[in-house]
Amino acid sequence: IAWEQTKRTELENYDPSSHKELVGSFFEKSVPYLWPDSPNMLNLVRQSKALAKFIGLDTPLADVTNLHAVKFRTSLLDAGRAGSTINNYAATFNRIMAHAVTCGHIQSPAPSMAYQKQRKGRVVFLEPQQEQGLIKFFHHVGREDYADLLITLIYTGARISELLKLRWVDVKDKTVTFWDTKTSTPRTVPLSTAAQQALRRRRTVSPAQPFPIPYQTYKAAFDRAKAACNLPDITIHTCRHTC
Repeated sequence: IAWEQTKRTELENYDPSSHKELVGSFFEKSVPYLWPDSPNMLNLVRQSKALAKFIGLDTPLADVTNLHAVKFRTSLLDAGRAGSTINNYAATFNRIMAHAVTCGHIQSPAPSMAYQKQRKGRVVFLEPQQEQGLIKFFHHVGREDYADLLITLIYTGARISELLKLRWVDVKDKTVTFWDTKTSTPRTVPLSTAAQQALRRRRTVSPAQPFPIPYQTYKAAFDRAKAACNLPDITIHTCRHTC
């Protein structure tokens, strides 16, 4: 009882500003909290480590300023990094620092990194023969599940993260509903004949969920397939463009 009363008093009198959270530890634990299910986790961890190292792992979080962001962004520009890369770092930094405000470690407004203007390039999509080449490659290596995932990506326009999280309860005869989306807004899309057939094949062999495949595993297989088909400019997201 005495211990409980002591702890209650400590909590009531706790001042978040008196605890000096350090950049290294805060950045490290913020990534899995802010992006728990991201298929891009490896890149997010790498970006957060690079940011924390540049600022200083033992730097108090409250001492981080916009100048740190400006200097880091300048270092990326001097290194000739692409605008998309700079924007990825900016998004990671800005969200972590906004989280620091939420946690009470720093005052609002949070330090932020400016985004780099990007010229929009042409939209790349798969031609029918390219699509068939990728599917045939997966058949050739005996990965029917990879082929069916590719077909479903192309004929639903879903993001890879949405399909890897898809559950059978959300798959109907002619529609599929994605609940865990990038915008946090659920959406239902119609299933073409090709997508229906691919999902029927998965249902017979994968009772837990349609595509129990780790993202990095599929990305590596997709990269091998596109190399075999001589398609260097495409990514998994190209399937969404194709739809």
